Amino acid sequence: MTSYDTPSRTADHEQMLAQLDASLAENPDVDAADRETILRHFREALESEAASASTPQSVGPDRAQWMETLDLLVGNQMLDETDRNELVRQFDDALGSLQNDALRTATEFARRCNEQGEASAQEWLSGQLRSAQANPSQDHTMALPAHVAMALRRRR
Repeated sequence: MTSYDTPSRTADHEQMLAQLDASLAENPDVDAADRETILRHFREALESEAASASTPQSVGPDRAQWMETLDLLVGNQMLDETDRNELVRQFDDALGSLQNDALRTATEFARRCNEQGEASAQEWLSGQLRSAQANPSQDHTMALPAHVAMALRRRR
C-alpha cells in the first residue's frame, strides 16, 4: 500500500483505501506520485471525519461530499463506475458501523483518554461496563471490540 498507514485505521477505511489504490494502480494515466497524493487526501479526509465523529454533536461523514469526490474521479477517468459503486457501498457500510454502540464506546474512551487522561477514562469505562451489566435488558447492549477488551484486561 502506501507510507501513510497507521494502526488506528478502521478495517472499513483500509478496505476502501485498498480498493481505491488498486483502481488507481490499474489506470495508466495516474502515476505513482498522483496516486500517493490522491490516497493521502482520501486518508486525511477519512481520519478527519472519524475524529469529528467522536464528538456528540457530529452527524458523521458527509455522504454527499464523498459522492461528489467519487463523481469527480469518475469524470476525470481516474475511477470506473464499478469501483465507484463499490466504494459507495463500503462507505455506507463504514457509516453504519459508526452507529454501533461498541464503536461509540471505544471512541468515547479514546476521546476521554486524550482529554482527561487514561485513569479518568478507565474509571468512566468501568462505570459504563457496570451499568451495562446491571441493566442487561436494555435495547442497546454494550459490547467492547475484542482488541479493546484485551487491552483493558492487560492493564489490570
